[in-house]
Amino acid sequence: FDPPLDCGEDTVTRALRLAREHGPLPPVAVCVTKAIPTESGLGGGSSDAAGLLRALAASGAGLGEQASWDVARRVGVDTPFFLVVGFARCTGYGEVVEPLPDLPCRHVVVVRPSVGVASGGAYARLDALPRALRPAPPAPWELSNDFLDVAPGESLGLVRWLLASGAEAASLTGSGSACFGVFDDGDAAAACARSALPGTQAWALTTLGREASLWTSSKPRRNLRAEATLVSCANMKT
Repeated sequence: FDPPLDCGEDTVTRALRLAREHGPLPPVAVCVTKAIPTESGLGGGSSDAAGLLRALAASGAGLGEQASWDVARRVGVDTPFFLVVGFARCTGYGEVVEPLPDLPCRHVVVVRPSVGVASGGAYARLDALPRALRPAPPAPWELSNDFLDVAPGESLGLVRWLLASGAEAASLTGSGSACFGVFDDGDAAAACARSALPGTQAWALTTLGREASLWTSSKPRRNLRAEATLVSCANMKT
């Protein structure tokens, strides 16, 4: 891993171990370049695992589509989402993924405070709150996130800052701590990201559709066995 990470129970190691339960795989060397901050609700770990599964399937290593989905669900309830490129509806615990037509390309600013949020703790705090049924699902870009009720004050402040900076809508990413704002204009989004508050990280991005190319293939590098399949899972920073 780059940066270094304990490989005992990370999502990529878990996905590879579970994939081997579906049948023999060739020797695999995995290089993960981490660029998505942890404890931010951005799905970095889940997308790493899904990237490995997609790469194994694309490389002809013997992991079929159904096996990939089975492994993804066992790695984490949001991992299956990253097997689907583009806009989708997730139900159940998040593991049931229904692809939907892509929305028009939009400009987005993602901003992360100096504090992180562990997903397990966020779910525990949310479970401790009284729950009530909510009305019909929100329309496109009408944002709703239950984790706002248990988000740290730093995240809530960033949601307000994004709206004050011209975002059409803003909310928390996943369980937090990062937030995002949706902008009509790319220049406005870039200006917002450049003016990020001290102690935060901000990125001006655009949404991707199904036509996007999410990875490139690599050949085995030095010090790898010749028959090894090199899988490079890169969370690309833009």
